[in-house]
Amino acid sequence: SGLTASITPTASSNHVFVFAQLTVQPHNHATLMFRALRGSTVLDVGVSGGGTQTLTAGTQASSMGAYPGIQVLDTGIATTSSQTYKIQVLCSADCRINGRDTDYRGCSVLALMEVSA
Repeated sequence: SGLTASITPTASSNHVFVFAQLTVQPHNHATLMFRALRGSTVLDVGVSGGGTQTLTAGTQASSMGAYPGIQVLDTGIATTSSQTYKIQVLCSADCRINGRDTDYRGCSVLALMEVSA
């Protein structure tokens, strides 16, 4: 997805709230699967199957978009070292993240917030 951000916790007992809002342009009734990771660790978002959320987001017109979001509280950091988070997306058909057509402009966001334990 290209969504990557880093945060350095001020206390090892603190947590990180991860929020991502994606702008995806799916084609041909695509199914999107997306997940949040800290480094190479998939964060559990409390859904069936562990850390992957699925959205069926198909469109008839190529200029329409889907806007899936993900929020997760990462309670497993236990460090004051810099942590890098990213969002991965798998699409079952042709998809564009932050696609651009004549009537479509998109941007996605990844925000991290330190939460006191």
